[in-house]
Amino acid sequence: MPLSTRGWLHGELHRQARDLLPGTGRQAAQVAYRLGFSDPACFNRFFTRREGVPPGRFRRRAARSMGVASDSFAACP
Repeated sequence: MPLSTRGWLHGELHRQARDLLPGTGRQAAQVAYRLGFSDPACFNRFFTRREGVPPGRFRRRAARSMGVASDSFAACP
């Protein structure tokens, strides 16, 4: 069955969020605004519903799986 326009759009937003979260140093709120969300909390709910985990947790898991060091201040030399 073909996707509705809304379903397609949500799929694209989710795909772009999955690319931007681990691939950039942007905060989740910045990713939300870049994708057109006017409220970071709305983006958080959207992403969590689609992915099953919040954006921050998704980013940390992706970083661990790619072997990327944490960007926290505790990781500074």
